[in-house]
Amino acid sequence: MKTKADLLAELDRARAELGGQLQDAAAEWRPDRLLRRSIERHRWLWTAGAGIAGLLLARRLLHPAEDKFRRDIPGASATKNSLISQILNPFIALVRQVAVKQGYQLIQTFLHSTSQRHKGQRPEP
Repeated sequence: MKTKADLLAELDRARAELGGQLQDAAAEWRPDRLLRRSIERHRWLWTAGAGIAGLLLARRLLHPAEDKFRRDIPGASATKNSLISQILNPFIALVRQVAVKQGYQLIQTFLHSTSQRHKGQRPEP
């Protein structure tokens, strides 16, 4: 039967070993190392994916002539399909959300300061 000191020493060794293994695993699973290893192992797949993404991006940026006819449909907006619109829509939504939040806080501050001013002017019963 092991003594308490032996068990504590064994527990300390196990904790130290586990800590070392955790550090090794954290270093091994870093995103930059995972990406580098994936690119090294699957070079052709990454090259093909980059080529397809480049073609899709170029097609999107260089509007072909057929897009002109799709925009001529009544009620369709030309700006809905533009790249600038797609980039700015989330930004505009964020600005709108921040403006509403700041406006709400401004109104609360104004109402609070007004109520404090009037609180001092009330006659006490």
